[in-house]
Amino acid sequence: MARKKLELSEKSQQRISWLRDRLSRFDLVCSGTLIERMKRCGKSNCLCAKDPKALHGPYHEWSRREGNRLAHTILSASEAQLMKQGIENYREIQKLLRKWEKASLKAIREID
Repeated sequence: MARKKLELSEKSQQRISWLRDRLSRFDLVCSGTLIERMKRCGKSNCLCAKDPKALHGPYHEWSRREGNRLAHTILSASEAQLMKQGIENYREIQKLLRKWEKASLKAIREID
């Protein structure tokens, strides 16, 4: 089905074009959260069992939803840096999509 070309105002066209261009610049995009954890190993003879400052880690844990489940993945330090950027990008994209939605509503109202 062919889409009808919309006759948008110049301002609406510029706003939407800017948003489309901005969204096309992202590379890594990941949802979820990233935390850094220190852990006890559970061995009674390990230093971590006696000294809270001697915990193992840091471990970088990425948590996200997969379907209806919460999933967790341990990442290396270098993977965690990339994941952090992907999560920041995801959040920025969500903001831009909300702006695009508002711009679309303005454009739709201008047409009538």
